[in-house]
Amino acid sequence: MTRSEWYQYLKERGICVLCVKEDAVKGKIMCANCLDKNNLSSQKYFEKIKSNDPKRYAEILANRSVQQCERRKQRVAQGVCTLCGKRPAKSGRKSCELCLYKERIRRRANYIEHGQDPLPRHERPAYGLCYICLEPVKNGYRLCEKCYTKRVRNMPTSSTKNHIWRKANQIIGVRNEQPYEFAKVR
Repeated sequence: MTRSEWYQYLKERGICVLCVKEDAVKGKIMCANCLDKNNLSSQKYFEKIKSNDPKRYAEILANRSVQQCERRKQRVAQGVCTLCGKRPAKSGRKSCELCLYKERIRRRANYIEHGQDPLPRHERPAYGLCYICLEPVKNGYRLCEKCYTKRVRNMPTSSTKNHIWRKANQIIGVRNEQPYEFAKVR
């Protein structure tokens, strides 16, 4: 039996391909102990490269990001989840339902870990919080004073200045709110 045949034999039966002693973790090819050892080994390797040869480390990271970008584009073209590559993507999304659910849980845990409130945006004004930054809202608004002033400052000065109906009117001859002046037909 060749090495690759032996590897496939163990993989098919769910046995760890490194230690050949324990069952592999579901969806993986190694047991939990071997996965931990492998992760530690990889971390040490990359820390060693990062400290000894920063140029090589930057090259490795650049190659990795290029590979990830290509893999993502390929999965989008195939219509499968860009994260796991196993299940079809949810309609209108690039990830499957399971990966979206896992990502939501991970983000909520990250919010809690960093002392942020995981309250959904649409519920924040009901609790008197700005739906953008979680600060107390301005009286009668859904935004705090800081976010409100920022939004007002970024609004266009005249919303009717470039309105599509105004442009359409100019095409047929209306100028500066004057009554219709149609062009003479010969």
